[in-house]
Amino acid sequence: PVPHVPLLQEDAPPAAVAPALRAGPQAVAATASSPKFELDAPPEALRWNPKTISVVLPCAEEREYALKTVQSVFEMTPADVLHEIVVVDDGSSPALSATHLQPDVQKKYKILLRRHEDTVGLIGAKQTGGDAATGDLVIFFDCHVGPQTEWYKDFLELISEIGRASCR
Repeated sequence: PVPHVPLLQEDAPPAAVAPALRAGPQAVAATASSPKFELDAPPEALRWNPKTISVVLPCAEEREYALKTVQSVFEMTPADVLHEIVVVDDGSSPALSATHLQPDVQKKYKILLRRHEDTVGLIGAKQTGGDAATGDLVIFFDCHVGPQTEWYKDFLELISEIGRASCR
């Protein structure tokens, strides 16, 4: 057996890291959910099957489009799959929470609203939304789209399939 190695080497005394570094690909690394994670674990132990999705919508002055996109995502995604819709209001004036995404709408459509008082741009809004999202998968849509029926299935299936393929 290879000794346990903390995830961050700088957190461990050098004497604890050296044996694991010599072990090469059979080394053991810590994870947040378990005391150790063996790289040569059986494929079944390495598979990841995501169940929930967070959809991030970066929006700037897209009032009616923001509401319609939220409604469309909500209606086209099963309740057990849709963890949340993270809407990032990127400096809209007045705020989307005052015009189209009031608290009752937020509650009805599983909206987690984040706001930039000043516009920071698309990438900054996506970063804010991604940081706030807590679903198994984070999907980014523009704030003026309508997903097709069963749009989420390919994401969940392909990610699971990629996980299976990489574990063989």
